[in-house]
Amino acid sequence: MNKNRIMMSGFLVLAVIAPPESPAKESPSVYPWPVRENFAIMNTVSTLQFYGPAAGFHHGADMRAPAGTKVYAPVGGKIGHGYYYPPRKTPYTYMVSIDGDDGYRWEFHHIAQNTIPQALIELAAAGGRVEQGTFLAEIYDASIVDIPPHVHVDVIDGGGVHLNPLQFFARLADDVPPRINGIYLVDGANKAVAGVGVPVIGAPAVSGSYELVVDVTDVIPPSSVGDSIYALDVTVDGASIGAVRFDHLPRANYLEGVLDIYRLEPFTLPDGSTVSNQIEIDKPRNFLFRFPFTSSAKRGGSKLIFEAMATDFAGNSSRMIMPLELVGP
Repeated sequence: MNKNRIMMSGFLVLAVIAPPESPAKESPSVYPWPVRENFAIMNTVSTLQFYGPAAGFHHGADMRAPAGTKVYAPVGGKIGHGYYYPPRKTPYTYMVSIDGDDGYRWEFHHIAQNTIPQALIELAAAGGRVEQGTFLAEIYDASIVDIPPHVHVDVIDGGGVHLNPLQFFARLADDVPPRINGIYLVDGANKAVAGVGVPVIGAPAVSGSYELVVDVTDVIPPSSVGDSIYALDVTVDGASIGAVRFDHLPRANYLEGVLDIYRLEPFTLPDGSTVSNQIEIDKPRNFLFRFPFTSSAKRGGSKLIFEAMATDFAGNSSRMIMPLELVGP
């Protein structure tokens, strides 16, 4: 059972509810992790990132481990290697790839090119294959470019869509639910007219079009870096106004669809402070999810109950409830 945090009007209550369907149950197979030493998940498939000026999904799983850590094939298949981003051929952008027997393409980014065994280089040149468990290479020392050393793992289906790699591996020990930092009703002027969080907002809202913004962070032990989530469900008076699932990304291009899910624009609280995404890994991170909402308050006022339920990759869930009295025209 999972403990679920319910926040309502400033009071914290613990409850136990059934978790949603486990994402791992939908996987065709469970594979061994490509890193056998201690590691920490630094980014997941759904993590918001910026690739130059463009916002996008991280599109893979980052396994943070010391430079020189060995990387092994979690699946058998046709072996390849090269630059995953040819316009920028640097030691950091080198990868080993496997066109897996499972029908997926597996890519392992940020590996040290000079650590790929000569036998694998020859196999790749001949269109050969490797078996599950084959040593592929070592993690590149990305600290040289001021990035923590890690291997980025992509799993890509036949249509070019990036899947959630965490659903293919044995579960990590994680019983920590996501943290919902706040729920906010944001108007067209980027101002929060109601919400639950810090600072507490108590102002009623009028009828009209808004965005319900949910500020969520998850931690996957042993990492201390907050990350994105697996699922988010939002309801008003028990009726769904939106749901997010990250078994896979919404589009084949990982730069598309992010604006439908994440709110990139900061918004202002009544006390003048702002709320925004924080995606840098050396600071506490948080992620803003957006859900359009149109209220239709009747004359004399209407009471609504907003509820957000966040679920992480291990199936732990948290809930936050925001009761709200709307003032009609």
